[in-house]
Amino acid sequence: MGTIITQTHITSPQTIWRKYRNLSMKKYPITQTIIAIFAGIILSFMAVMQTESILVKFGTSPVANPSKEAYDSMIKETSTSIFLIYILGHALSSFFGSYLACRLSPQIYKTLSGFVVGFILLLGGIVLFVTFNFPLWVGLSTCVSYLLFSFFAIKIASK
Repeated sequence: MGTIITQTHITSPQTIWRKYRNLSMKKYPITQTIIAIFAGIILSFMAVMQTESILVKFGTSPVANPSKEAYDSMIKETSTSIFLIYILGHALSSFFGSYLACRLSPQIYKTLSGFVVGFILLLGGIVLFVTFNFPLWVGLSTCVSYLLFSFFAIKIASK
């Protein structure tokens, strides 16, 4: 029931899938790279959202959706340890997203896909830090950590 009978031999669905997958990887590596980049970005955003939900548990946001002014006042009252958790969460999101993009992309585009994920996160971080009044050290260290942790993920995933 799970096999296809041809004139010369029996072929399982797994064999057909492997042949199709190998053909599509050889024929369309850029498509696979784009899918890998999107998967990495989605995983990164999920990790960032998880970090934000952890920080809400620490009591950094008494209101569910604060206004910009309320958010700026919360930032001024936030302790250094909360900022360190924030930086670590964003750095790990860059690591996980770049690692996934590297593992899913073809060999010739591994470095490119990892750095694209890190660069997109860097652009989002720049917009975030321009919009809200974070301390300068938090903005700079988070933006540097995006590219640094992307680099580490690329090195680990390329082995």
